[in-house]
Amino acid sequence: MTRDIQHVIFKCMYQFDKSILLDHLSWPQVEKKIKSGWTTIVLGIGSTEQHGPHLPLFVDAFCGDVIPHEVAKKLGFILQAPTIRVGCSEAHMGFPGTITISENTLKALIQEYCESLAKHGFQKIILIPTHGGNFKAVQEVAKKLEKSLTSTQVLGFADFDGLMHRFHEATEKFKVTKEEAGLHGGEIETSFMMHIAPEFVDSTKLDQGVPVYTSIAEVYKKGTKVLSPSGVLGIPLKANASKGKEYLAAYVDCVLEFIKKSK
Repeated sequence: MTRDIQHVIFKCMYQFDKSILLDHLSWPQVEKKIKSGWTTIVLGIGSTEQHGPHLPLFVDAFCGDVIPHEVAKKLGFILQAPTIRVGCSEAHMGFPGTITISENTLKALIQEYCESLAKHGFQKIILIPTHGGNFKAVQEVAKKLEKSLTSTQVLGFADFDGLMHRFHEATEKFKVTKEEAGLHGGEIETSFMMHIAPEFVDSTKLDQGVPVYTSIAEVYKKGTKVLSPSGVLGIPLKANASKGKEYLAAYVDCVLEFIKKSK
């Protein structure tokens, strides 16, 4: 019932190809896919946390659905595992609704996801974090699994700096500064949501951000509320759906380049 309700909501936001969603298939369908060569699977690792007064808590979790889905469609013959919808969000616990787990818990969760998938015959698992606080855990657990899962390759996309560089190439073109683009709930993430889920963006509250661009380590050291009373690190006033489409493409291309280099 929960899954049905979720996809009724999502139906009007972003169109998923349900034939590649692992949890929409029966076990005989999954078995047939694997035997037919569908031995790669992508897994998004998002979060449930505040994104300011203008965005919902599910931003990173929904991006964890959409970005891996786009990667899977681009590469072809790839399934998508159910997104991990909570992550390392301690920096956002100053705001009601945020749910956080420890880095060790996240790594254990990812590890057991991957071990389950490997047992069924998946030969490559691609981990795609969509929340900045998850990148370190993804990098570390991927290295560990590369050694323990001898018949399954685990690729963990963890180039946060490279991703931000790709984003800033796009934002410069739109005359958006790094401070406006922001690290959390700013112009980039708001544009994302205007593209994939516009009905969840409250356009009357786009002026409540703070022009801040700093490191993830600094955000987690101080906590988001110290840096921004609204929880928004950035200024989303220039956000729009067409930019969001380009930012989405930039994220997907960055992951695809990583996968290509890892072959």
